[in-house]
Amino acid sequence: MYEFINIHKNTYLMESPAKTGLYISEGKDAYVIDTGIDKDAAKKIERFIKEKEAELKVIINTHSHADHCGGNSYLQEKTGCLIYSSDLEASIIRNPVLEPALLYGGSPYKEIMNKFLMAKPSKAKDISEAKLPEGFEYMGLPGHYFAQIGVRTPDDVWFIADSLMGKRVTEKYSFSFMYDVKAQLETLEKLENLKGEWFVPSHAEATKDIGDLIIFNRENLLKDIELVFSLLKEEKSIEDLVKEVFDMADSKINHTQYVLTTTTIKSFLTYLLQEERIAATFKGNRLLFISK
Repeated sequence: MYEFINIHKNTYLMESPAKTGLYISEGKDAYVIDTGIDKDAAKKIERFIKEKEAELKVIINTHSHADHCGGNSYLQEKTGCLIYSSDLEASIIRNPVLEPALLYGGSPYKEIMNKFLMAKPSKAKDISEAKLPEGFEYMGLPGHYFAQIGVRTPDDVWFIADSLMGKRVTEKYSFSFMYDVKAQLETLEKLENLKGEWFVPSHAEATKDIGDLIIFNRENLLKDIELVFSLLKEEKSIEDLVKEVFDMADSKINHTQYVLTTTTIKSFLTYLLQEERIAATFKGNRLLFISK
């Protein structure tokens, strides 16, 4: 854990809970893809770049979740490096209180303003403004979050962020976090046609072939959609659904899991409403959902 591996040519990955990518140019300029969850992860990135006698020039964040940009602030303060992400994600990276606020749906309280849900702010810009070395490429992979991107290094290594999850992560949590179910299904189709030498999901093993992982993620997502649908044979509120999901998993909820799971269930409900499979109604001044 937290060790860099030379995956292909001048491209490295750091094995960590949310993998970090690194490309070092022939001129010893370093380009980092995601920075982990905190200063400790950032220090390991800094140390390895120094060992390679390189200089950090740019950080690219695939999206604004704290486990992907938590090391930004330390590295930018130490090196003055530039930071880029998609425009919307960059806004949240600059103003990280937006993450717990968006998850909670209001002014966030202390227990959800933690390092897992709120990184330190850093000066991120829209990646469309970036002047990257020839061979770098990025593409939109929304679904898991608003405007998540995947990044390709000049060595044909794709860092595809949280667009695909590994089996260990999906087994650990009731649901993998999801912002937009329809967008995620479209992203899975896009990934089926993606060409590359290597693919690095943030929470799964690096691989030369993501075919089986795409199948697993689609099947798991469809299973979760059907699970939520099956719970709506009777009228239920969002709070009812959250409780049932954790009761079924025989798991005790905490503040972080509450906001992540609640947001994900809302996203499933939105998808089922879009598909006209459920209805939303008010009864006794409560918002309730039921299958059609």
